[in-house]
Amino acid sequence: MPIMMDLHVHSTVSPDGTDEILDICTEAVEKGIKVICFTEHADLSENLGGNRDPGFSKYSKLIDKARDRFGHNLKILKGVEAGEPHLHPGQFEKLIKLDFDMILGSVHWIGNHFVGENDLERLYTREQIFEMYFIELFRAVEFGGFDSIAHFDLPKRYFGAPPGYFGPGDMESEIFELMRKKGIALELNSSSLRKGRQEPMPGIGTVRKYSKAGGSMITTGSDSHSKKDLGSGFNVLDDMIRTLPGLKTGYFEGRKFRETL
Repeated sequence: MPIMMDLHVHSTVSPDGTDEILDICTEAVEKGIKVICFTEHADLSENLGGNRDPGFSKYSKLIDKARDRFGHNLKILKGVEAGEPHLHPGQFEKLIKLDFDMILGSVHWIGNHFVGENDLERLYTREQIFEMYFIELFRAVEFGGFDSIAHFDLPKRYFGAPPGYFGPGDMESEIFELMRKKGIALELNSSSLRKGRQEPMPGIGTVRKYSKAGGSMITTGSDSHSKKDLGSGFNVLDDMIRTLPGLKTGYFEGRKFRETL
């Protein structure tokens, strides 16, 4: 059975989303998606203007409205994507008290630089960019408190990956060990495919390392910011999951992992 869950979706509740929640749900039903999780940005870093509360009260009402309209054939989950939670523990502590089904943890910034900005390649080598990113990602996972780690090797989406690169001191393995201990799932994110990259985030070699480190929980997400991208690239994610036995694909509901495949 192909993947029918998109668990990383942004609507106009996020500042960079282009479509309303109801319109995205309509698209999801038309595409045969059975489970959708809206993961609106809670950018705890002031680098993005301090978008720490995108209007959670209104967001909840929109989710309730969507569930009333589509709940008979689409499971609609309310999530959030928390940026750099380890750098803003007080803000994150308030966030996790809200009634989200899933909290994605993510890193979008290396110091004062957005991971995808062009200046990074002028200032640093590609290897240095990845090293700095993985150090920040390690700190985020070490802090923990979230359910799944988003776009594991995000710089790849913008710059491509150095051949055979696996982080400083094999830091990927250290991160995976922490994830296993803390019960954090690994997200397979297809958005890099829309940027012309040859593999999702992370690629099959990295997912194989995750499995060998004892990791098994997988969530899948398009990281769509418009309805047209919902579920895009999931054929690639599906092939990857079927290549690696022992992975548990599922979703979080009420912060609890529910296996589906």
